[in-house]
Amino acid sequence: MCSNRILLKIAAFAVVVWLGVNVQAAGVPVGSSSLFDTLDYSDTFTIDVPDRPGTHYYNPYFAPDHYYEVETAYNGLSPSDREWGQHQHWTFVHSGAAVGLDPDYPGDTGNAGAATGFLQGWEDVSFPYGARDDFIVQFDAIPAIGRIDIVSLSAPHQHASLVPPIDYDGLTVFIRPTGGGGAAGEITLYNAGIGGIDTGLTSGIPAGNTQWHNFAVRFDTPNRNVSVWVDEVLRGTVNLDDPVLFGTFFAGITMPNVAVGAGGFNIDETIANPNWIDNFQVGAPLIPGAAVPEPAVPALLLGAILTFGLFRRRTANG
Repeated sequence: MCSNRILLKIAAFAVVVWLGVNVQAAGVPVGSSSLFDTLDYSDTFTIDVPDRPGTHYYNPYFAPDHYYEVETAYNGLSPSDREWGQHQHWTFVHSGAAVGLDPDYPGDTGNAGAATGFLQGWEDVSFPYGARDDFIVQFDAIPAIGRIDIVSLSAPHQHASLVPPIDYDGLTVFIRPTGGGGAAGEITLYNAGIGGIDTGLTSGIPAGNTQWHNFAVRFDTPNRNVSVWVDEVLRGTVNLDDPVLFGTFFAGITMPNVAVGAGGFNIDETIANPNWIDNFQVGAPLIPGAAVPEPAVPALLLGAILTFGLFRRRTANG
């Protein structure tokens, strides 16, 4: 009996350790994601090619600009009317031309594709979407700047917060490293009209980490569910109408799909330190209507230990 109790304690400890494990730096190249059934749009931000010539590019104006058109569309969709904006806040660079304030650009670790180009800028950048109402937004970014934004907007080229034009109907997921955000939490749902609220989920990214990581959010509008992945590890799923987590906080939020995008803010979320973003992908989730499952490691581990314990008990009893 005593040995069985010890086995149960070991199993419980193993489950806790598995759930709390930090994620590993890992960029996800376009087309290599395990989360999608179908892609709608993607962008590797590759530069120094015919469509995006030169080793860096920046346009500080609001006028339409072919350079900022989304790189690739799928399934008969067209990228020609899908332009990243507000592009006056974003520069196309490669790792040799990237700059930063605090921290400086830390390098390509975790994302070999950064050598051919990525976005460098601040606040949020988005493009018109509207392809479906249950979709995943996924991209690579460096979290050391404080927070990563994954945005679903009611109008293209809006911002989730602070900088006009502000989208008061959109929904944004803020993801921060361990301990980031203080009372705001590591993973926050935010709307500019009502503010943000902590989901209770954790990112698994160590504080001060300066490597490329992958971030993904599923906006399941029909079921009003939001699922979050870091380095393709599911951090959890929350429902906007959960009475315990949110009460009626998000009652008036519709989870729009008119535009999607990415962004973030610097370490203290008050000055325009650059963000670095790459390998943007958006499309249909692998399993419609349900969160993409993670391997049930804790359950399998617990089951194996319990089975072993019962086997030992029966063996001991003859």
